[in-house]
Amino acid sequence: TFGFSSAEVLLFGVAANVVAGIFTFGLGYFDDKFGPKSLMVLSLSSLVIAALAIFFMHDGGKVVFWVLGLFLCIWVGPAQSASRSFLARRIPK
Repeated sequence: TFGFSSAEVLLFGVAANVVAGIFTFGLGYFDDKFGPKSLMVLSLSSLVIAALAIFFMHDGGKVVFWVLGLFLCIWVGPAQSASRSFLARRIPK
């Protein structure tokens, strides 16, 4: 639980959604320029790295969770949007 109160969990949830939304929009350019497959690989790799960092550094407390948790949230939206973009380009018309 990282010692979070209910209010801190709610605040983190709001921050996570804002960060994910901003970076999803921002990394759409990367999808257009390099293709969705590249963005999916980058996003999924970064998600794994962030999750492992949170797992192994869990004794760092709230600050570590905030920093690494929000870093993880950066990649959630782009992974989802790139996978949709990838399928849209692959499905025959």
